[in-house]
Amino acid sequence: MMMARLFMFLVMAGLVNAGQNIKLIWDPSPDVDVTGGIVYYGNVSRNYQWKTNVIGTNATILNLLAGTNWFFTVTATNNSGLESDFSNEVQTFIPLTETNYPPTITSPAAVRMLEDTSTNISILVWDVETFPGNLTVTASSPSAFIFPPGAIVVSGTNHNRIVKLNPSPNSFGFTQVAIVASDGIQSVTNVIALTVLNIPEPVFRLQFVSNIQVSSSPNGPWTNVVTTILPVDVTGDTGKFYRTWNQLNP
Repeated sequence: MMMARLFMFLVMAGLVNAGQNIKLIWDPSPDVDVTGGIVYYGNVSRNYQWKTNVIGTNATILNLLAGTNWFFTVTATNNSGLESDFSNEVQTFIPLTETNYPPTITSPAAVRMLEDTSTNISILVWDVETFPGNLTVTASSPSAFIFPPGAIVVSGTNHNRIVKLNPSPNSFGFTQVAIVASDGIQSVTNVIALTVLNIPEPVFRLQFVSNIQVSSSPNGPWTNVVTTILPVDVTGDTGKFYRTWNQLNP
């Protein structure tokens, strides 16, 4: 008899979100003409007050009352409008209060970067009850000198987030970056130690020190001639006295 062959196996996937929604999954019926099913549920075993039509092999039952037992079963229906017997029954108790665990963040403990550069930090976020794409991730630093407003940008989706660090020009030193992940109720903070390394400033004027010294008196005192052009042209300078270094006493 077809009604007996449409038996389906039902398992419970677990609580979803705030503890008042239940997701159910089951094995498909082996009959090829099955077009859908009906989920039955209630607070007494094999005495179901509610039912809902479903298509496929899973369903989420919403807005269930907490603080009581719930029982679930499913039947299969075919294109002739016939319905199978009940599947096995599953049962769960929804407590009055559900524990909302805070999110978690995986991030490096320390980062070193060069002055006047930017860098990306890859982090992973997760939450037991909340889909990771719904988590809010922010980042900040107590150092307004190194990271003025807008210098830290968070991007990415779901588990994978990117924290881009853009220190202000010519800024360097040690600071911290706090990354916060929130599910709207609970939050967690990871603090990253950050060092922006100082790059030495380049020499701004390079000159030759010639082998000639100059003085306003034939007896000195003598000063080295600094020039960017060698040899030194002294032909038009009649008010100065010059001597070469190899004429000096040790």
